[in-house]
Amino acid sequence: MKTATLCASILVLSSALARPSSAASANLLTNGGFDEGLSGWTRAARVGWTPAFGGSARIDIPSFSAYEALIQCVDVRGGALYSVSAAANLPQRADGTGGLSVRVQWFGQAGCNGNVLAGAPSLDFETSPETRQAKSRLVVSPSSAVSAIVLLVARADTSETYALVVDDVAFAPEPFGEILTLPTAASAPGALGQRFATDLWVRNTTAVGRRFSLRIACPTCGQNPAWIVLNLGPRETRFLADVVF
Repeated sequence: MKTATLCASILVLSSALARPSSAASANLLTNGGFDEGLSGWTRAARVGWTPAFGGSARIDIPSFSAYEALIQCVDVRGGALYSVSAAANLPQRADGTGGLSVRVQWFGQAGCNGNVLAGAPSLDFETSPETRQAKSRLVVSPSSAVSAIVLLVARADTSETYALVVDDVAFAPEPFGEILTLPTAASAPGALGQRFATDLWVRNTTAVGRRFSLRIACPTCGQNPAWIVLNLGPRETRFLADVVF
């Protein structure tokens, strides 16, 4: 980045430091565990689906293709913190690999109508010997968002149909976290050999591990950089020297 851009940058910090990681808000998705088949979900026509393992969804993807396999629209609040999570099983195969991506797209109109305002960083799964991969991440809605689509995008890089299993898909408000904004942050040379730099300390005051995310909101950079997710151990303080750099 140019020096002028750095000086105009805003550092945005989102935290979820004040709660045990096992606590959870109500899932905004209908039937995220697929206990009621595909109730609440819209399925792509070319994607096969069958119930699996007492509630999970088995998705069958045609060879060498990728589809928005399952879709659901929910209401959201603008400028709010949300948690996206899911569990999946993507078996390793001799004829290739598969993938699953849980994505969020924000809309400025109710019912996920109109143009997409922005997309959130995706939650990605790849083939693995693990029988169950569980992942989650925090995302922030744009200030003008009123609805969001949650998409399960499945991919098959195989010579024959690829089957994967997904379960416990959740999209929930993160009420115990908060978004903090530093109005300006810098990493730039100054006059007479001096340097202007923003240092950041983040403290976890609890007895269990926590995570937080940060990014630069740069008005002159076009698309903002992605959120960076970091972890804090119990009672740990992280010192991020020259955090913009």
